[in-house]
Amino acid sequence: GEEEEEEAIADLGLAALLHLSYEEGSCAKLAAEGAVGAVAGVVARRGQAKVPMAMRVLESLSHVAETHAQMVAAGVAPLLVAALVGDPVPGAGAGARAGAGGEEKEKE
Repeated sequence: GEEEEEEAIADLGLAALLHLSYEEGSCAKLAAEGAVGAVAGVVARRGQAKVPMAMRVLESLSHVAETHAQMVAAGVAPLLVAALVGDPVPGAGAGARAGAGGEEKEKE
C-alpha cells in the first residue's frame, strides 16, 4: 500500500544520500540542497526504524563544516539523542498521522 511505498522511498532515499555523501566534494552540495533537513524529516516521520541509516548519513555528511550548523538548525540533535537513549523519537508518527488524515489546521 501507500505506507509501504513511503517506507521504501525513505529507505532508498537514505541509501542514496549515504552513497552520494561518500563522493569527495558532494557533501557540501547535499547540505546546500537540504539533505540534513530531509534526513531529520525522515526520522521524525518514520521514527526509530530509520535511525540507524539516518545516523550513517548524518555521520558521513558531518565531514564538511557546512553541515554542522544545518544539523543544529534542522533539530537533528534531539532526534539522535532520543534514539541513542532509546526514548521514542520526538514527533515520530505525528507527521505521518497528520499526512494520512489531511492537514489539520490549528483553530484560533
